[in-house]
Amino acid sequence: MGGGDLSAPETLYFPDRALQRWFGPQPQTKFILWRDYVKIVGRKNERELRQFLTALGVQNKPGILSRELTEEQALEKQKDWPRATRYRKWSENYIDGCREIIELVAATKDSDLSLFVWNQLLQVLKPGLIHNRKQSPMYGTYSYFYGTDSVDYFPPSSDAEFIKSAAWLLDKEGQFRAPPQSLTVDGLWEQYDTDSHSAADLFTFWA
Repeated sequence: MGGGDLSAPETLYFPDRALQRWFGPQPQTKFILWRDYVKIVGRKNERELRQFLTALGVQNKPGILSRELTEEQALEKQKDWPRATRYRKWSENYIDGCREIIELVAATKDSDLSLFVWNQLLQVLKPGLIHNRKQSPMYGTYSYFYGTDSVDYFPPSSDAEFIKSAAWLLDKEGQFRAPPQSLTVDGLWEQYDTDSHSAADLFTFWA
């Protein structure tokens, strides 16, 4: 928004420090021109400005987006999809920028960045979201027609598979491991928040 950018508000982010760090490996991410807006409305109206832009859909944390899967990609996940007679399509939700920053953690073995990513994920995955199959970034959706319009949900999504397979979490010995290898609360580095409901949801999903 600004500079001739006609992007939909829900695809834009506030230029908060945490978001800029999260999207560091994804330079194409679009941030609103916050300072330009503040110049227009004045600093005393910053709070109302932020509320207004949030209401329009500008994001203050990594967004959960959706993408279509090709039939080839779907068949890589499983071969025996329910029969369809008219149409069938696959999609899955994903956390914007999640794969890119976890790849960076795994490559750099940066403990501070790992802790940052963990905390951001807990903010995005509000309690109960993981188990809401329609909205969760851990599931995919198969929509098809066979006598009637039908929808099935399937785990794991590509995000879920990657989060589980990449070595981005520290154990208490200071070694980076993939979540299934550091799954229990007792096995993780003490700096991670393991007491929140969102953390409990993650552990349940990985079990």
